[in-house]
Amino acid sequence: TKTKKSLNPNFEIHLGELVLGFLERDLQPSCQLACLETIRILSRDKKSLAPFATRHAMQILIRHAGLGQGEGVTPEIPDLEVIVEALKCLCNIVFNSEAAQEAGAELQLIVGLAERLKQCRETQWNHDVRFFDLRLTFLITALRVDIRAQLARELRGVSLLSEALDATLGLCWPDSYEVARAGFDGCSELPPLGRQETERAMEILKILFNVTFDSNRRKVDEVRLCHQIQLQQAIFCGQTVTVLLFPKF
Repeated sequence: TKTKKSLNPNFEIHLGELVLGFLERDLQPSCQLACLETIRILSRDKKSLAPFATRHAMQILIRHAGLGQGEGVTPEIPDLEVIVEALKCLCNIVFNSEAAQEAGAELQLIVGLAERLKQCRETQWNHDVRFFDLRLTFLITALRVDIRAQLARELRGVSLLSEALDATLGLCWPDSYEVARAGFDGCSELPPLGRQETERAMEILKILFNVTFDSNRRKVDEVRLCHQIQLQQAIFCGQTVTVLLFPKF
């Protein structure tokens, strides 16, 4: 029996165009989720990427991920499942398509990601939203030198990511040169980090490497890297760490 794909070699392309069209309509979250799940599956295959790598398609996905710029681009009460699924789609597409990376740069995707990263201590975003925000940030900064520089300089990426790492690890600073796990003063043994916190911390450290790596000199900025080392000490030692060289940014 011939499949639809064998009868129509462009089946996935047409299906991708169809679900993108649906996402431009005012749909219930369950319908949006079904469309995005379809895009996520299709976007694993580079041969099916064409409909999703355009500026217009990226704009649709960025809006559903809650990362659009300007008023009215995201719903007042966002559906977290829809946001997570859109982020997964963007991760696949950005990883597999230079055209999508270019569109993401034009649409200021990194600005939307940085804005949500600033909300690292707010409770409205769950682990999955935070994790895939970070994964997308890692991918786009790894693949685009200009976006890496924009995050590092214009968006103050090192300070932003350091704050996110503090929040993820539950760190506090008793003074400018001392870092500790919040809520565990006087404890001889601290509980290990949870799996979710560890996953997010690793993504943040990967992004920090991207934004502090000087591609011209082929080395890491040692001053910026110092803060990463301080926080890694806190991660792996699981105790109060006295910082000898540099205070918290």
